[in-house]
Amino acid sequence: MEIGILWMPILLAGLVVLAVGVVALVLWRRRRRREEEALPVAHSDRLTRLPGYRRLLRRYRAVLGGLAAVTIVATLAAGAVASRPVTSVVENSDRFTRDIVLCLDVSGSMAQVDARIVDRFGEFAERFAGERIGLVVWDSSSVQVFPLTDDYDYLTAELERVKASLETDRYAEREADIDSYVFEGTGIAEGASLIGDGLASCVLRFDRLGDERSRSIILATDNMVNGDPLVTLTEAGEFAAERGVRVYGLNPAEDYAPLEAREFQTVMEGTEGAYFAFDDPGSVSTIVDRVLSEDATHLRGAPELIYYDEPAIPLLIVTIAFGLLLLLAWRVRL
Repeated sequence: MEIGILWMPILLAGLVVLAVGVVALVLWRRRRRREEEALPVAHSDRLTRLPGYRRLLRRYRAVLGGLAAVTIVATLAAGAVASRPVTSVVENSDRFTRDIVLCLDVSGSMAQVDARIVDRFGEFAERFAGERIGLVVWDSSSVQVFPLTDDYDYLTAELERVKASLETDRYAEREADIDSYVFEGTGIAEGASLIGDGLASCVLRFDRLGDERSRSIILATDNMVNGDPLVTLTEAGEFAAERGVRVYGLNPAEDYAPLEAREFQTVMEGTEGAYFAFDDPGSVSTIVDRVLSEDATHLRGAPELIYYDEPAIPLLIVTIAFGLLLLLAWRVRL
């Protein structure tokens, strides 16, 4: 344990010395005044020699001594609290040169499964440690919900907020004050579920292009295109492969759109990624293992000195001492 405010013990010691000096001076002056004003009483020694008197006198002096001792202890403990006792810990933050963009189709055909997919994204975040993760949502246009970050508390909170937004009826927003922020900006262009444009926009979210980093996209869509995209899914897959980005696909519509599912799988595998039906129970483990198997540099973060306040013991002593002070003061009728 360390002292956070180094000058506080010195100030406390000075105050204690000053208080003791003042009390000693007052007692000395009071004793002299009593001696000067005292009236002689004959045979008073008979009273002071009585066993009962001596016993009461010893008890009174013991209580006064205890009162003084408890006061000193309480003062010292209060000073310790004021000095801010702390414990210091050196922590290192480990980071890896792996970047993962979560890429989510929020078109109308995905409305029934998007919240579940965000839960699945949360499972991915729980399995990673030190990798940077970002989230992009798209329909006819794309929006970055949060950029690549290794602040897992922040991204977990954002995923919870996205899920809550997805569970609302975005078409009822004008009638009720509903938080549908996740859809804002995703319907600017004509059409819907423009998967090629969405995937290409996710590829463009990677930064530090001059660094040797592992880059992956986890793409969730049913591949049900409605409109004319600027970039087809095949072209977006080729664009990802050119930039060294592996794409892992999650498809919730494999059963009722088999042709689109085969195209989806072909493009994913063309990026050296993988394709999974959304309900595949092994998808999370397989994708995480594949991402973690990619070459990445382990970066040791700069050591950070963190202080934690430790006032519990001094506060407990102050509390106990205060209770004893009240008890002893009552005993001596102060």
